[in-house]
This record gives sequence, structure tokens and C-alpha cells, in this order.
Amino acid sequence: MHLLLRRTAYWPLVTAFALAAMVSGHALELALENAGLFGDGRAAYSHMAQGPAGLFMLGLALVALVALVVSVARSLGTHRATSLSIVPDFVALRRLGGSRVALLIAGMQIPALIATELCEQRLSGFAHPGLAAIFGAGHLTAPIIQLAMTALAALALASLARMSCEHADDLFRAARAIAKIFVVARPQAPRAALVASVFARAEHPVDHPLAFRLANRPPPAIAAARA
Repeated sequence: MHLLLRRTAYWPLVTAFALAAMVSGHALELALENAGLFGDGRAAYSHMAQGPAGLFMLGLALVALVALVVSVARSLGTHRATSLSIVPDFVALRRLGGSRVALLIAGMQIPALIATELCEQRLSGFAHPGLAAIFGAGHLTAPIIQLAMTALAALALASLARMSCEHADDLFRAARAIAKIFVVARPQAPRAALVASVFARAEHPVDHPLAFRLANRPPPAIAAARA
């Protein structure tokens, strides 16, 4: 199986960045439309799907964060941790390269934009739903803004992957230091202590008193009286 398909945080992280680019680009486009700049006009329907899209983005980012924390925690059990074992998702992104990361984000961002816009048109009862109301006359800056946000998101994600790989050792040491603070030695159970004592005696046996030929010797006081 390909390296990218085995990573837990990879797809949630990329999807979260794609949705962030879509939502931020859409918000900027709405601002331009409201201001009437560059000949853009306001859309004749409400944009109620952007809030749920933003919440979904935050949920995916949280899933990716938890997966990354679990990955770092698992690497604590290894003696010689590498960046591949500490942050495998970022290693995969770094190997992918910035241009392919941008294509991957755009491949999720543009369909997400079209899907949310069509849903908004349908829910708002828009008379003429379609792509023309998204990228057509009066919305010519929409694709330019979305592609600009794609580039920014790809740059941010590629930079994050590069920095995480370069500082993986520091992240590993910090995680180990935190683990030492929170891990408290548990008291040994009485039964476990008894078993440990038995094994200790078995490993270091004590000679029986008969081995010293003390069984037939009189007590010291009687031996002195006889003398």
C-alpha cells in the first residue's frame, strides 16, 4: 500500500487546509461583492453553508491533531526514533512536494466550493442555479481568489511539513520530557511484592540451619556448664 494511504492524519489535514482555503476565499469574494469592487455584484442567494463548512474544517483539524499526538506518543517506545516514525504524515507531505500539494488541495477545494454554492442556491430557492452564478458575470474574481487561496494553503502546509520534519528530534525530546512529568510510578501491589520476594529467595537461597550441623549442638549455656 502506498505511503500516503497508511497515514492517519494525512487526509484530514489536507482536507482541512482545502476547506480553509475555500472558506477564506469565499469570504474574501463576498467582501469584494459587497464593496462592488472589480465589477463584482452580490449574489442573489444567501450563503448559509459556509458556517457548517468552517465547523467541519475545525473538526478535521482536531482529528489530524489527535492523530499526530498519537503518532508522537507511539514513537516514545522506540530507542532510535526518526522523523518517519515521529511525524510520518508530514514526511509524506514533504516527499509529495509543494506543487503536488497545491494540486491536491485544489482538487478538494474547488469541488467543495461548487457543492456548497449549489446547496446554497437550492436552499435559497434561487431561480437559475448553476455554475454561472458562481464563476459567471459579476463573479469573475471568484476563481482568481480561490486559486490564490490554494497557493497560500499549499505554501502553509508544505512549510509546516518541512518544519515538522526538520525539528522532529526536538518534538520527540519535548514529548519525552512531558511524558516523564505525567507518568507517576505506581505502588507495587502486595501480591506482586510477595511473588517478587519468593523469586528473590529462589535466586539467592539461604542455607538451611542443618547445613551448619547445629541440630545436635547444645545451647551455649549448657555447653559452658559442662565445661
